[in-house]
Amino acid sequence: MKLLATDYDGTLNYIHTVLIEDKKAIDQWKKDGNLFVIDTGRSMESILGEVIKYDLPVDFFITNNGGMVFDKDKNVLFSSYLDNETSYEVLKLTKNIPGVVSYVVNDGIYRHRIVINENLVEKRCPELKPDLSEDEVIKWEIMLKLLFQWIIHKWL
Repeated sequence: MKLLATDYDGTLNYIHTVLIEDKKAIDQWKKDGNLFVIDTGRSMESILGEVIKYDLPVDFFITNNGGMVFDKDKNVLFSSYLDNETSYEVLKLTKNIPGVVSYVVNDGIYRHRIVINENLVEKRCPELKPDLSEDEVIKWEIMLKLLFQWIIHKWL
């Protein structure tokens, strides 16, 4: 058994599509008993849409630039997050950069765009509609941290 891992954007998805001959080669690779992995900077939500669109037989997903690993059933095998203090510092710094319209936070599976300057036009991810406010993101992080601390306290 062998393993083939590929990037998605600009590699497997070349010129805004997965080529038919690439899809056939992947199908043959799998038929021969090998594993197929997509390694991407995208979130699981984003890459899963592409996998469904092109009917790709993925065994493992490495997403968020290596921050998350999932099996084919979308079970989390590995996750790595910034600590809360670093996250808050990045958020504060982002707000002070001229020309920044929004930032995206990722819970490991889904992306959430937070608008910080409504007077500017979003050009990078216009399809990703804002679904959380900055206050909600901060409260969400605090609640998760408190819940985690409560669970640890209960177990000790």
